[in-house]
Amino acid sequence: MRIRLWFSRLIGRTALFLSLLGLSALASEATGLWVGEVQITQVSNQGILKPVVPPASWRIVLHVDATGNVSLLKDAIIAARAGTDDFEPVVLTKPALLGALSLQRTNNAVLGQRLSTVAYDFTDNDATPDDFALRLAGTLGQAETCAGTLTLDKNHPTNPFRHKFHPDHAEGLSITRSFHLTFTSAIFETAGVYHIKANYEETLQGLVTFELKVSGEVTLTRVASTPSLNQ
Repeated sequence: MRIRLWFSRLIGRTALFLSLLGLSALASEATGLWVGEVQITQVSNQGILKPVVPPASWRIVLHVDATGNVSLLKDAIIAARAGTDDFEPVVLTKPALLGALSLQRTNNAVLGQRLSTVAYDFTDNDATPDDFALRLAGTLGQAETCAGTLTLDKNHPTNPFRHKFHPDHAEGLSITRSFHLTFTSAIFETAGVYHIKANYEETLQGLVTFELKVSGEVTLTRVASTPSLNQ
């Protein structure tokens, strides 16, 4: 309950921050940065479906560009471009750009909000490998799906079976996570903020000796309508 309350307050503060900056939804309803808390309610252990009580939860951060392409993000920084009357929002996945771009600042610090997740780690090896974003298949919208596959190789720093300082665990085991979201609602608006609901399913291989499947649901909230990253 404490985690959920904290997450709700975070999203509320982010929406308020954007509202105070005048960052209105000028792009299409789907375009922009979306954040949600995945609620895992079921797990399949060797084909036997069991409830998860209480539900396990973790954050997911997605970005949808102007053409409907969806990317999974590890971190996103929302800031406002300096020198514009309409307070143009900027979404960054490269922290190094904070000093390179002309952004609004207070006391020499960038005025912004950072959103991150520890639940999805990956090697950024898609068509744009330097943006710390992983392109997913599919798109966001009612009755649409988007899906992706993450692989933690045996030498990945966050592989749970690897121990950097233990000689018997210098390497871990390769772990593959395949997940997809099936959107079960249209994009809807509440108090000027867009949301969309989805079912969530994931299959994990390598974590145990058999395929582990989990499922649940998520409500995504759009916290910025910016169509591009790092610009």
